[in-house]
Amino acid sequence: MNPRFLTKKFYEARERAGISNGINLHALRHTYATRLLEEGENIKTVSELLGHTDISITGNTYAHVMPEIKRNASDKRIIY
Repeated sequence: MNPRFLTKKFYEARERAGISNGINLHALRHTYATRLLEEGENIKTVSELLGHTDISITGNTYAHVMPEIKRNASDKRIIY
């Protein structure tokens, strides 16, 4: 699918829905990945879903999410 066509259709739908101009496809993609990571999805899986060629791209882009993930992980207790 042509990216310009998809973008155009997204903007048309956004306008019909009365959604603000601050939302674009890139913002939705970023939010999707951020939420996956916040919910504990494996970073390798997120990287593959986004089509990143290297996991470091995902790690560097979403580093702002990592402190919260670490904090949540440290709050969990391992029961043996």
